[in-house]
Amino acid sequence: MHLYFRLIVLIGLIVTINSCGRKAIEEDKHPDLPYFPETTATKIKFETINFNPHGFYKIEDAFFRITEVSDIHYLQKFSVFYYKDDLTTQIGTMPLVDDYRFIDENGFSYCYHFETDISKYDVSPAVTKTHVITGEKKNIDYVKADYGSVYENIFKANEDYEKQLTHLADSVIREIRFKRIDSVKKEINTKFTHSVLKGLQKVRKINLNSRDNSFLLQYKNKEVVLKNAPFWHSDDAASKCPLDLLETYAKYNDLEPIVVERIAGLDVFDHAVRGNHLGPGKINFFLQQSGIQYYELNYKNEKTFFKLNSKSLYNHNLIQLLLMPDNKTMLLYSDDRQFKLAL
Repeated sequence: MHLYFRLIVLIGLIVTINSCGRKAIEEDKHPDLPYFPETTATKIKFETINFNPHGFYKIEDAFFRITEVSDIHYLQKFSVFYYKDDLTTQIGTMPLVDDYRFIDENGFSYCYHFETDISKYDVSPAVTKTHVITGEKKNIDYVKADYGSVYENIFKANEDYEKQLTHLADSVIREIRFKRIDSVKKEINTKFTHSVLKGLQKVRKINLNSRDNSFLLQYKNKEVVLKNAPFWHSDDAASKCPLDLLETYAKYNDLEPIVVERIAGLDVFDHAVRGNHLGPGKINFFLQQSGIQYYELNYKNEKTFFKLNSKSLYNHNLIQLLLMPDNKTMLLYSDDRQFKLAL
């Protein structure tokens, strides 16, 4: 009896949940309107283009984006592509050195160059920066002192040294070991503070390989790469490791991409429910609607109408009207189709 009762309650719950948000199915409310990209326009022209509004930058009056152009045998190639202020007309290009990493607020793109000749292979790539407007290129030198190796070597040195101490108790050997390690830490921190931190203005952590803690270091009149900053755990502020000390400094500022403006002029003026379905996600018991969206586009005092099938009926971001930085060029943009408007 209890099992039967539970089954009835479960069925009722399922029916109730599946009715949440359900809406009546409707016929096409505007059967005379064409489906996009067809429209009712007689004067507005739609030129199909390939356009992505994300990733454009501006320095001075130049608009550009940095794009990967090939990825052969794990060697990535990047180029700078320059555009007019309509962001659709390409006017030039400049190849970069291999593996592009970031662009700073002053317009310098930072790249790594990995040696492809296996006989000359070095795990430390050349780090370069190139100004995207002037083309000025600089190689960035490495800090000569290898603080990471100094710290790592103490452990091997301890092993060799402790072979001579087998006549001592283990507790005494451990005490000697930790004192030697602490001594090396203090020596590293003293040298690091005077030779690296003095005059340091900005830092940026970079990954020369998957395991190191390397940094770009910027001073008033120079820029260098520090390879593999030492790291150790410490609860004592006075004995912070070099990596923690570097993390307290100001960071490089990336150049922020421009935001292509979305403008008014494209409106959904009606909907027609054509289906009900469960919302996205693994656990979502509420129904959403699919169906037809009906659009009105206003462009330079001309109007046109069209409709669009949508799996998310009340999402009005499927198509957007964008205004380029020239304040003249307008695009109809969706993830899979883009059009430049003209009369």
